[in-house]
Amino acid sequence: MKPTSWVGWMLVVAMGGCATNAAAQEPGMALLHPLFQDHAVLQREQPVPVWGRAAPGATVSVTVAGRTVSTHAAADGRWQATLPSMAAGGPHAMSVRAGDATQIVHDVQIGDVWLCSGQSNMELPVGRTLDADSEIASATQPKIRLFTVPKAAAVSPQSDFPASVAWHTAAPDTVRDFSAACFYFARELQKTVDVPMGLIQAAWGGSRIEAWTSTDALRMQGGMGPALDVLALSARDPAAANTRWGQHWQHWWTTREGAAADTPWQPGTDSSGWQRAPATLGAWERWGVPALAGYNGMVWYRTQVTLTAAQAGKHAWLELGPVDETDMTWVNGVAVGSQYGAGERRTYALPPGLLKAGANTVVINVLDTYGEGGLAGPASAHAIRLDDGTRIALDARWQYRMAPGVQAPPLAPWHAATGLSTLYNGMISPLGAYGLRGVLWYQGESNTGDAMAYLARLR
Repeated sequence: MKPTSWVGWMLVVAMGGCATNAAAQEPGMALLHPLFQDHAVLQREQPVPVWGRAAPGATVSVTVAGRTVSTHAAADGRWQATLPSMAAGGPHAMSVRAGDATQIVHDVQIGDVWLCSGQSNMELPVGRTLDADSEIASATQPKIRLFTVPKAAAVSPQSDFPASVAWHTAAPDTVRDFSAACFYFARELQKTVDVPMGLIQAAWGGSRIEAWTSTDALRMQGGMGPALDVLALSARDPAAANTRWGQHWQHWWTTREGAAADTPWQPGTDSSGWQRAPATLGAWERWGVPALAGYNGMVWYRTQVTLTAAQAGKHAWLELGPVDETDMTWVNGVAVGSQYGAGERRTYALPPGLLKAGANTVVINVLDTYGEGGLAGPASAHAIRLDDGTRIALDARWQYRMAPGVQAPPLAPWHAATGLSTLYNGMISPLGAYGLRGVLWYQGESNTGDAMAYLARLR
């Protein structure tokens, strides 16, 4: 995580249930959604939604603890049924039948299910806590079950997880990498609420609260409509979304005090203020430039790449080495991408017709808020890749220009941890209508720069 302060706190919300859009499996997969596996915990004392996928039109029956419900798969194969409320207990078997297909899930418990979400304080594993060896050695808790949601960001709500998932019984070999706040919470709560507990960890270090919130909820709060429109556009036409977001970013830049005539992303702009960057690139704190030695903020980079007419006419991608931590990138004055993620490489598709024969200008604005920042070297890590596999390195003669100021630039709505609805779409939406007792929320640090708005965001 890239902390901006040492502020952090946890909120626990108990509730009667939680539901999002129902999820479904891909054809050929198991009848049940992956949430329903061996060792799962179902929410007690409330109706229990169960869902999956079967042959279109098939009659589907679900049986748990002597209770059976039936439904029919829709034309796309999706089905959902609701089991009646059940008291705490187990283990039970859950059987699902659809025609000749059968799936049986074993060791299912009925108890309380908690969703544990937030940023790095929730993500911090038991293995990094005080007296970890002793805590892990004594972690055999057969009535506590652990489920980790794979990290994933998406621009639209997802039905499925991007990787395999499983429920695990709490034991020394399963709790080590699981959320400490979540596990210790359940372990202490069981001393007074003696029922099975299912813990679902969905956390991402450094994430903002907006990333965990649905687009509908964000629109209700107002003020984010244009960014949400760009997010929706990115699901249909990423190139158009990049262009529109670039215009939004450029408007922000030119409305800064004294910056109205300053357009560093445009080819052929005034070269005053630009200086030669070291050929090795890397963290600007190590360049030996006093003004950059402890600098956190924005730095502009620019260079060129020369192409033949044949090369310019091919489908192409801009490949950048790792960037710390957020970039906004232009080619020939057109925004082509933006990504958040320290140490992550970037690959941006270039719209047809953007490249030209001769010199093409690449400009990158890099924002760093903590620790070292900049474009990783060597210079050969940055190139244009053509659809025939040809890779043309960008000119190694990079220039840079500092962009001091206290204002932070707008962050693209599709950024994983700092975007809008991205983690809701990728990590919460796949939970579908799974029944919950409540939510543990441990976040706030990444929103300290906008504390007043957090009041509405949290609600």
